[in-house]
Amino acid sequence: MTLSYIPAKQFKDDPPITLALFSPAPSITLLDYNFPRIQISDIKGFEVIILLFASLFVDILKSHGEGHGIPIADIKKETQRLQKLEDKEEEVARRKKAEEIDRETERLRKLTRDEFLEKKRRDEEIAKETERLRLQEGYYINEKPTGIQGKKKHWWNTASEQWSQSSAYGPKYSVTGARMMGYSN
Repeated sequence: MTLSYIPAKQFKDDPPITLALFSPAPSITLLDYNFPRIQISDIKGFEVIILLFASLFVDILKSHGEGHGIPIADIKKETQRLQKLEDKEEEVARRKKAEEIDRETERLRKLTRDEFLEKKRRDEEIAKETERLRLQEGYYINEKPTGIQGKKKHWWNTASEQWSQSSAYGPKYSVTGARMMGYSN
């Protein structure tokens, strides 16, 4: 019989690490060179626990042979029961952590929304104050203030005053083009 450490689920490709070998005769072989491969904070205490479990298993094996002791079926049932309890505890812990993450996410969303609304309110106040100061200082000359800062000028709008009113499509040639062709001085 061997005592092996089975790595966690995220390390499923790693093989089990054998830590001790037991035999029905009172002999135990501790493979202490494998102890550093697992995280054990108290190696001496771990060795004592191995010895206690080994003596327990030896007693169970000896008493089972005499008709006394714990039946193997009961051991399996108890192991399954303990495994189910452990799984339930892990599920409860995982749900609790997920709920905590959801609460924190919701809190951060509210905080972000409040900050956005506050910034928007401040920007609106700044825009109103800027508009008030422009009116007060006479920034608008012969114009009514508009919400839009001004229309973007396009290349076809820049020389509109040079176009003749008779032509619906604008000038036939630009001033530079006409000069180059000899139509102008």
